Amino acid sequence: MAKKLKRVRIAHKKFENTNFSQVENLKEIHDCYLGDSTFESAHLREVSIKHSTLSGVNLKKCRLVKSHIKFSNLENSDLTYSAISNSKLHRSNFEKANLQCTTLRNSIINETSFVESDLRWSNFSDAILQRSDFSGADLRNSNMINAKVIDCKFKGATYNFHTTLPFSHQKANELGMVLKEEV
Repeated sequence: MAKKLKRVRIAHKKFENTNFSQVENLKEIHDCYLGDSTFESAHLREVSIKHSTLSGVNLKKCRLVKSHIKFSNLENSDLTYSAISNSKLHRSNFEKANLQCTTLRNSIINETSFVESDLRWSNFSDAILQRSDFSGADLRNSNMINAKVIDCKFKGATYNFHTTLPFSHQKANELGMVLKEEV
């Protein structure tokens, strides 16, 4: 009879183009390079990702609920339809990442970059956004109701009338956001 692992930890390794979708009980990714790998539809509840590079990684439909993502690079990653709610993101890079239809509800997002990311239809409701950069991001149809925004950058970020912002359209204009009408 095979024993089931209680907790899987990946540390100080380099795994490019690797499929981690079937790895169960993955709880920690520490100081790793996992570029262009896939975790599609993986259940990564309470995973801790620290000091790692996951650029170009496929994280579609992942459950990253109650996760901690710190000092990590997820540039150009695909997180469409993922759940990252009740999580903590600190000093991480999601530049040019695809986060369409992703929920970050009740998350604490601190000093994290979403520059030029696709955040259409994403849910940031009740999140705390602190000193994060959304410059050039696409926020059309996103939900940011009751989100607490502290010292964030939004210059060039696009939104539409279906975007629920935590501040007025006048404030969005002052922050340099661009209202993009539907055609």
